[in-house]
Amino acid sequence: MPAPIPSPTNQTLIKQAADLLSALEIRYEEASFDEQVQLRDVLDQAMISYSNARLTLLKNKVLCTSADLAKMNLIKRDLDRAIDFRQVLSVSTRLVGFLTGRFL
Repeated sequence: MPAPIPSPTNQTLIKQAADLLSALEIRYEEASFDEQVQLRDVLDQAMISYSNARLTLLKNKVLCTSADLAKMNLIKRDLDRAIDFRQVLSVSTRLVGFLTGRFL
């Protein structure tokens, strides 16, 4: 039996989440060593949450809504506006909460 084809909104959310993770990795690289230590666990959780949510979305077990896309855009906007480490950490935690709460 062939694998289900993910809906266009599911594909969009997967791409947005991957792009957000890439942006978080860049912010991680720019952080001081002490900040990296604090952020590493949250980034690992974000990657695990993304991988699990991606699998759920690819299998169409959950369908992404326009509200989900709006939430992801809001999280991305907040990362783009983050000017200090505390804000980057907050965005990372929100991403984990969103992905695990909605897609797992």
